[in-house]
Amino acid sequence: MPKVIWKGHINFGLVNVPVRLYSATRKRKLDFHLIDKRDQSPVGYLKINKDTGREVRPEEVARAIEVDGEKVVVEDDDFEQAEAHTAQNIDIQHFVRREQINPAFFEKPYYLAPMEGAEKSYTLLREVIERTGRVGIAKVVLRKREHLAALMVQDNVVVLEMLRFADELRDPSELDLPAESAGDLGVTTDALEMATELVQRMTRDWKPDQYRDEYREELLELIEDKARRARAGTAEPSSQPEESRPTSGEPGTTEGADLTERLRQSIERGGGSLA
Repeated sequence: MPKVIWKGHINFGLVNVPVRLYSATRKRKLDFHLIDKRDQSPVGYLKINKDTGREVRPEEVARAIEVDGEKVVVEDDDFEQAEAHTAQNIDIQHFVRREQINPAFFEKPYYLAPMEGAEKSYTLLREVIERTGRVGIAKVVLRKREHLAALMVQDNVVVLEMLRFADELRDPSELDLPAESAGDLGVTTDALEMATELVQRMTRDWKPDQYRDEYREELLELIEDKARRARAGTAEPSSQPEESRPTSGEPGTTEGADLTERLRQSIERGGGSLA
């Protein structure tokens, strides 16, 4: 059972749904330790006063925000006062269609489960979200920060997906993007038709379990092999790592006539990627 992160209420009009919040993700990264290579002693971090070079103890560290050139210390009481009226509420403000939300806004998912006695109101909210095909847009204060969030349903659970605010996303107009149409850039109708056929041939049902973090697995295998060799006093690897990922052909940019030929080759071999 995952740990409860937060307890509060979903406010849906005049309907109130008491819920518990759980993380919907788990960390799968490798935890590395900083050590002294000479004797493998752990290496720690020191907080240093940048003016005096003196070490600052944890109890001497404070948070501050600069206002008009002056640093203002922010105490725990300030956070608590700011959170007082919102800290335990997920206030649904609007409902929108899911397809209207740019995927770039999605940040991190959480699961919401009802508290005891709230099963009826929780089920009502879950069913109406599914029936209408809408997403609830809400505000929630979590970990001393206000978040924009989307309430949706996946596999019978209400999911609270944290969203980025609009000003947290860069404007793509800052990028050097081709503004011309495909035809203006010399992409032929033949190439478009073959690309469409390639997409159709490569289309499958979404099955997330078939995708793995192969880089992490291979790195962990190398680390475990290195540990075995250290214990056995063997310097060389027990075996050469095998190439596990398929290659996508010769490197380089696929343009012009080469684009059409690469598409044709990809279709003939039943799918693939353009290098």
